[in-house]
Amino acid sequence: MRNYLMINGVSSADFGVYISGPGTFSAPAREVQMLQIPGRNGDLIVKADRLQNYELVYPAFICRNFDSNIAALRNYLLSQPSYLRLEDSYHPDEYRMAMYTGPFDPEVTQRLRAAKFELSFNVKPQRFLKSGEEYVAFTGTSPILENPTLFDAKPKLRLRGNGTFRINTLNYYTVQNNENETITIDCELMECYTGATARNADVLYTGTDTPVLNPGQNRLNFTGFDDIQLMPRWWTV
Repeated sequence: MRNYLMINGVSSADFGVYISGPGTFSAPAREVQMLQIPGRNGDLIVKADRLQNYELVYPAFICRNFDSNIAALRNYLLSQPSYLRLEDSYHPDEYRMAMYTGPFDPEVTQRLRAAKFELSFNVKPQRFLKSGEEYVAFTGTSPILENPTLFDAKPKLRLRGNGTFRINTLNYYTVQNNENETITIDCELMECYTGATARNADVLYTGTDTPVLNPGQNRLNFTGFDDIQLMPRWWTV
C-alpha cells in the first residue's frame, strides 16, 4: 500500500504524490524556563506549561504525469497562507494543524518523468483525535465525560437557550439573551458566536481559569438550557 497525505481534504495521491513516514513519530519540545539560585543545587523550573511547534518532514515521490502534477502540487501548497488540516495514512485516526513551509526542491530522475523531494510543514504540537471532533449531546444536570488522553482538552459547546454551566470547578459561564437560539462557545479561542455574529457580550464568565476537560472523569454541570452539545477535541502528542 502506498501512503499519502490529506491536505485540507485534498489527497496527495490526486497529484500522483506518495510519502514515507519516519518523521510522523516525532514529538514537540516543551518550552521551559529555568532559574539558577546561588547556593542551591540544581535549577528551579519556573515555567513548563507550553509545547512548541515543530517541523514535520515527509519524504515524498511522484512517478506519473510529472510536469502537470508537480506544477499543480506546488501551486496548491504555496497557495495556502495559514494553518491547514493535515492527515496522513500512517495515523488515520488523527489530524494536525500545519502550515506548509517548503522549500519545494524536487530531485528529478528518469528523464523528467519522476522526482523525489521533501514536504516540510510547521505543525502545532497537538495530534488531534478524530474521535474528539464530533458533538456529543447531553441530558440531565451533571453528566460525566471521560477524557481518554493525558492532556487537558479545551472543548467547543453549542447551547440553545439561556442558562449556566461549569466543568469540574466552581468557575462557570452564564448565557443570557439567547432565547430560542443556539450559541457556540469555543473554549480554545475564548470566542462566542451564533453563525457569523459575535456573541461575547451575551456570555458572562465567573472565574479566572479557562474551562478544560482534564484527563480522566469530568463532571459537567448545566442548568436552564434547552439543548446541550459538546465537542471535546481530545488530543495527544
